[in-house]
Amino acid sequence: MSFAPRGFTLMEMLVVLVIAGLLAGLLFSSLQSLGFGESRLADRSARQAREIMVRQWWLDATRSLAADRTVEFGGGRESFRGLATQALNSGTGHQEMQWRIVGGTRSQLQLETGGAEALVLDVGAEELRFAYLDEEQRLQPKWPPAQGLHKPLPVAVVLISDAPSPRTLAIARIEGPREPVVELFSRETE
Repeated sequence: MSFAPRGFTLMEMLVVLVIAGLLAGLLFSSLQSLGFGESRLADRSARQAREIMVRQWWLDATRSLAADRTVEFGGGRESFRGLATQALNSGTGHQEMQWRIVGGTRSQLQLETGGAEALVLDVGAEELRFAYLDEEQRLQPKWPPAQGLHKPLPVAVVLISDAPSPRTLAIARIEGPREPVVELFSRETE
């Protein structure tokens, strides 16, 4: 009587377990690198979304500048102030606002509105500066320029990054009237 062997030998089982262990190790390391890549991608996407939001907010607020006799627009390389017709916080109506470039390892935009706490926004660029576009399409380092007759507001405010080489980040074209509106008649109130 001869017995036919049934099942696997101990050596065959050990070989299968070693191969299964190697495959499981490869699978876990690839899943771990996939997780790291996914988190880096999520961080980069969030940073880009934040930069786009900050840039759009700056554009919207700057486009809404209005010429006014009580709040004169003025600006230099590191800041500008004026009257915005678009409410930037929970208030309504016109607001005086001031944008500043604050330093640090990366330049940031700081917004101050009438009495409200300053808000600091990261643009995602270094060495920022403002410039002002006049009617002849020339960039001016300050507004109003030193010479010549100019309207109270520039045609556009330009946000420029000088690192590593000069590049324009955003151009906010002033959409409202660039000279103060003159009211010939005032409304009577009782």
